Amino acid sequence: MWYLYLTIGLAALCIGIPLFLIYWTDKRSKRSFEKKNKKSDDMADLDHY
Repeated sequence: MWYLYLTIGLAALCIGIPLFLIYWTDKRSKRSFEKKNKKSDDMADLDHY
């Protein structure tokens, strides 16, 4: 029965690690994109006018 648990764990790792890496790189690129375009988002905050 242990091989069933091992197989399920291995499948979870094989699916989970690429999904985590995709999420991590997407979040990092989105953060740098928002940092670059912070000035263009000034129109969303109209209190300073």
